[in-house]
Amino acid sequence: MADVEAGTPEIKRGLSMTGKQAQFGDANSEVERIIKFQRNFYYVLKVKKDTAPGEIKANYYKLARLIHPDKCSHPKAKEAAQVLNQAWDTLNNPIKKRAFDAYVDDINVDAPEGMSYAEWEASNMAAQVRVPKWLETLLRIPGVGIIIALILLPISLALVLVVLVVVLVLNLLCLPVRCLCGKPPPPHAEDANAAGGGMSQEEAAAYMAARNAEARKAAGAAPVQQQPPAV
Repeated sequence: MADVEAGTPEIKRGLSMTGKQAQFGDANSEVERIIKFQRNFYYVLKVKKDTAPGEIKANYYKLARLIHPDKCSHPKAKEAAQVLNQAWDTLNNPIKKRAFDAYVDDINVDAPEGMSYAEWEASNMAAQVRVPKWLETLLRIPGVGIIIALILLPISLALVLVVLVVVLVLNLLCLPVRCLCGKPPPPHAEDANAAGGGMSQEEAAAYMAARNAEARKAAGAAPVQQQPPAV
């Protein structure tokens, strides 16, 4: 996994050179390579995580011309082209790339079988951060939940009162400034995007998957794993 996380392919896979130094074979060999490594978009485009966007774009166009179904006679040329387009669309978009990097951290993308990026994204969109095991064990003890609630209630009320007072004071202090300067500046672009204002449906899905995966990782929860097939 070390080379996958770093985006540094191994020499034995024929991917020792990446980015602008990458070398490509004939159309048929590239189709077979893309199909073989289709779950790892970095391998597909022969790039690293920190490869410059211009080099990623250059590799994409070289491969797109090489394996185009109208020019390549390989029976899986169309499938490889679809994988290539998805790899480019993902790594060329900062929001989707962030989600894909979380996927690479969660899943062994070199395993013969496993969860695809689309499956992982769908799972993480609905995934919830689980309560730590020690807290689950503590809450199972009779009466502990009520005691914790009684302790937290006055603390929560005190915090709410403090926040209300701070907000009131800040509003009073900032009132002259707002009167002089007019409307406040627009929210930060990332916050606006997070609210869905500037995202496409695909970007919103990738954003939520990445956020849930990062939150789960921060909470110490286990990565999402593919369920075994039904017998």
